[in-house]
Amino acid sequence: MDGEREPEGRRAVTECPICYLLYDNGLKTPLRLPCAHTFCTECLARVCVFRKENETFPCPLCRAAVPIPPGGVPQLSTDLEVMRALPPALRSAQPVWLEGSRLCWLKEGERGTGTLVTLQLLPQPTADLAFPSQPVGVQHEAFFSRYGISIKDCCCLILALVAGFFVIFGIIFFLIHLIKGGL
Repeated sequence: MDGEREPEGRRAVTECPICYLLYDNGLKTPLRLPCAHTFCTECLARVCVFRKENETFPCPLCRAAVPIPPGGVPQLSTDLEVMRALPPALRSAQPVWLEGSRLCWLKEGERGTGTLVTLQLLPQPTADLAFPSQPVGVQHEAFFSRYGISIKDCCCLILALVAGFFVIFGIIFFLIHLIKGGL
């Protein structure tokens, strides 16, 4: 290397602009979106973890709508230009697919053997913190029913306060009238 630097354009082409990791031919396979932006399979799978096939997601750079193909994000087009820039051993994409919220990769080994590699896209639940598999809506009780008060009780209370106000106002008005009339 002796003072030589890798051209800036080359570095930017071979790394994902989201995670800044180098592309490879497995979980970091470069996928090209219709808007011409390229990201690794893992990052796009994480972006789309709660989306279904045939829905769209926004491109992380330009926000253009990108349809999710049948089979999920791994079925998007591989960026062949970026693949050609990778080292020769990484130039052929290996099988990657989704199983629920897991990204799976059949890593081809030497002598034709393969190893299944899986990546959990969502955090694993722990003993003290459980994550639901689907977002769950929370139902809130009405404000008054939390305290055992019904709407009828509230109306009666308001009427009693108004009646009390008129009684106090009437007493004060009557006392003022007596004082002025007696003098």
